[in-house]
Amino acid sequence: MLPAKSLVWLLAALVAAVAAEAAIFRAGWYAKYIEPVSSAGSVEYPLYWLTHFRPANAKEILVVGDSRMAEGFSAPQASLESRRHNWTFWNFGIPGSTPRIWYYSLRDADPTRHRFEAICFALDYYNDEDQYDDQADHVWDLNFLAARLRFSDIWDFSSSMTSAENRRLAFIGAAFKGTVFQRDAQEFLADIPTRIARAKDSRARGLWFLDNYGGHSEDLTGLTVDWSTGTPHFPPGLNDERQHSITEALLPRLPPNTGRTTRYRMLWLGRLIALYRNSPTKLVFFETSRGPLPQPERKGPLAFVNWAKTQPNVVFLDQTAFREFESPDLYYDGLHYNSKGREVFSKRLTRQLFGVLPR
Repeated sequence: MLPAKSLVWLLAALVAAVAAEAAIFRAGWYAKYIEPVSSAGSVEYPLYWLTHFRPANAKEILVVGDSRMAEGFSAPQASLESRRHNWTFWNFGIPGSTPRIWYYSLRDADPTRHRFEAICFALDYYNDEDQYDDQADHVWDLNFLAARLRFSDIWDFSSSMTSAENRRLAFIGAAFKGTVFQRDAQEFLADIPTRIARAKDSRARGLWFLDNYGGHSEDLTGLTVDWSTGTPHFPPGLNDERQHSITEALLPRLPPNTGRTTRYRMLWLGRLIALYRNSPTKLVFFETSRGPLPQPERKGPLAFVNWAKTQPNVVFLDQTAFREFESPDLYYDGLHYNSKGREVFSKRLTRQLFGVLPR
């Protein structure tokens, strides 16, 4: 057993370490200098732009999703399409993000719950089809949310993981953010002036680059699938990564349905709906086009959709609204629109909103 004096010093050292960690990673200072091209940066810099580049006298609409929206939605094109309605669009598509990430990000992006005319959520499919990838057990959501999680979130966030090991890792990362930012902090300390300059440049000009991104010019013309044998026929010149994404999108291997996706959506999309229950903001859900070719309908349950339709201020666009864009000439790979697809989708989404939002 440690002597009392040693125990006091150990306790003092622990308190000092926790205080130092909180001062660096919880006070908000470090979040300003996170590496822009990182998971945490993909959340922190858009939140900065939302706070500091607000349009005057415009109705704002936020489009939320993962890389499909980051690649496939043009906020300036949508704003131009809706100029008669004085709408300004924001692209909050974060590659690799999930509804759990959307919840914690939007909680901080819109603290009053009154800023946006509408928030639009892109779903791959309306049905709650299980995948082999268990989104609920994505411990790497920590990499996106480390700067957002509060002390009060530690247990809630970590306990939402599926496996005991990831619950443990999530608890440690949420409680001691330095464990998540260790590599980022090392790179920061290795060249502080360069990191500060990159961070400042991203805050000042990053939104301009995002808005002026045009997408990929390549397409998939010539792509076909023999649905009877499950065999794709790729156009020449596609690398392995693009071929793999096409196969995964059009011919996925799916596990037996256990309700896992339903439970995940009810928890995290349900929390988003609850967040805006007493808000004038409309929550608009839509199913993206499913890939570069029309494909057989999937038959998973619609439990989340059927429940959410009963909630106030929630709207679902027609499931087939974007099926017309399931075409090889509009896609870069199995998941993402190319520049042509980006333009036509942005216009169509805007026009779809004309029918469900007040003008």
